[in-house]
Amino acid sequence: MSIYSKICSGACDHAADTGKEANNVYLGREEAKELEKWLYEEGYLEYSAELKNKEGDSRPEISGLLMYEVNQDRHMAFSS
Repeated sequence: MSIYSKICSGACDHAADTGKEANNVYLGREEAKELEKWLYEEGYLEYSAELKNKEGDSRPEISGLLMYEVNQDRHMAFSS
């Protein structure tokens, strides 16, 4: 399963569990690297370092979810 599929599935699970649509996704370092690699391979990024240092209004969105990278190796969480 690709990281994109995991994010979409996790967002759906969050909505089912809480009754609220997810707005944010928090990824650990490993998941952020995996997502960046997937985006580059699928042609969504022109070069692989494009996601680095994105904050505020320029924060990347994945299926409408604002993406935040947290200071953990393996992590994926959602918030409304």
